[in-house]
Amino acid sequence: MRKITKSLVAVAISVALLGGCGGGGTEAAVKDVCNASTDLHNAVDTVKTDVTSLNFGKAKDELANVKKAFDNLVDSAKKLKGEEAKTLQPKIDSLKTSIGNLTNVSSLSELSTSLSTISSQIQSLYSEITNTLKCP
Repeated sequence: MRKITKSLVAVAISVALLGGCGGGGTEAAVKDVCNASTDLHNAVDTVKTDVTSLNFGKAKDELANVKKAFDNLVDSAKKLKGEEAKTLQPKIDSLKTSIGNLTNVSSLSELSTSLSTISSQIQSLYSEITNTLKCP
């Protein structure tokens, strides 16, 4: 009887300890989204600098980094749960078309115009992510 009791206590402790690990995935997802958001913000800033310097070739090349950073943000955001996901996912989704259009520009003025629109959307999303997820 003692052996069964000890076994049941050991199982109960194991279950309790494993139950406490459930939130770990969410913490990792939050960190990933915060990092991806910063990467996207930085990638757009790099393109803006190239446009300001009238360097269309370099700016156009840097658009691949914007697309990659956005794709990383989309993938990271899919791991969020609950209210965080409900709050952020629609805003991330609304950027998909804009980011796609950005990579199809054919002139510096077209890039500049598209970038101005997207910049405000990305800044708004960046602020929303930072505030919602309490990013550092």
